[in-house]
Amino acid sequence: MVKFKNLAITASSSASLPPGLDPEAASGGVRPPIKNCLSPQDILDKYRDAVTHYGKYRQAGIIETEASIKAALVLIEQKQTLPAAEFLQNAVFISLQLTEDEKVSFCYNLAIKFDRWLCNFLNCFFQMHRFNALSELYTKLGFHRKAAFFKRVAAMRCVSPHNPHPNWALCHSLLLQLVDGYKISMSPNETSVFGFYGWPRLQMQVMQELVGTAKRKGNNALATKHMTLLVHTMLPHV
Repeated sequence: MVKFKNLAITASSSASLPPGLDPEAASGGVRPPIKNCLSPQDILDKYRDAVTHYGKYRQAGIIETEASIKAALVLIEQKQTLPAAEFLQNAVFISLQLTEDEKVSFCYNLAIKFDRWLCNFLNCFFQMHRFNALSELYTKLGFHRKAAFFKRVAAMRCVSPHNPHPNWALCHSLLLQLVDGYKISMSPNETSVFGFYGWPRLQMQVMQELVGTAKRKGNNALATKHMTLLVHTMLPHV
């Protein structure tokens, strides 16, 4: 008796749907299009319009950046590589510099005494995370060399001259994360995987930065290891 009752409920609930949304009416097992649902091209156009309008207002930089990143994530899911790259490139050039009043207000809201040291530290901190996030998005997009570029920018922000508290350990950690993007092998036994594929001068620059950051964070043994690897793998280009 319960079995028939459940069937009756199912039938009545299915019959209550509008004719255009009845899943049983779909031919070939394909669901009919949902009414008022945007197509992939419509979604792209809507995001472009939103970013264009936000770009007209200098105070809307954060919102414009958020819209660009959200659009890129949606397009990555849709496998639309070039439009996603355009939105990410737009996010790079958006100015997010806070005014002095905004910095004072921000610090006051956190109940922190405002001073120049703190503002410089917060600015470097935000910029580092911004470029690191862009690197992760470019990795999802498959642009590994560009992802490595922004990862390196994020690493340099950690030890910027404007940063009153440079973090050499974090800088070294970020530099290690970009070696695959620049086709750098960190093991002498794996050099045949990439060979000399890539830009040797850029690879040497990254290796030298690894040596320098390892020394600045106090790990001389690791710095020696990086330098030995640099000589072993890059000697023809030195």
